[in-house]
Amino acid sequence: MKTQYKYPENLKSSESDRHSPQNQKLVAPPLNDKFYAESYELRKAALTMTVAAIEWFRNNVTVLLEGNYSAL
Repeated sequence: MKTQYKYPENLKSSESDRHSPQNQKLVAPPLNDKFYAESYELRKAALTMTVAAIEWFRNNVTVLLEGNYSAL
């Protein structure tokens, strides 16, 4: 049995609402190859730094919690 959902009248969008600029999906233009490559390299570097920071915290969490910062 198929269920039909009923919505209150005030929740239904009108035809003009569906076509208003704020309800339209925006599509970005395609990236050129140079910009894409530069963006990829920056993202890869950021990920590497994030992984290194997480690893550093894992290796030093005991020292940080004990407050023995001179050991770092």
